[in-house]
Amino acid sequence: MAESAAPAPLGRTGRPGEVAAGALYLSGDHDSFTTGAELLVEAGATQLWR
Repeated sequence: MAESAAPAPLGRTGRPGEVAAGALYLSGDHDSFTTGAELLVEAGATQLWR
């Protein structure tokens, strides 16, 4: 797996299973009480620009 030029705050890129877990959460029954939220699966990268 190729690393990005700028490292993520967690120090590594995400594994496919970690990204898939977010998608499965939103598509399953566990999200039935979740409304109007963004689920960021990006290793904290948005924290670099705030």
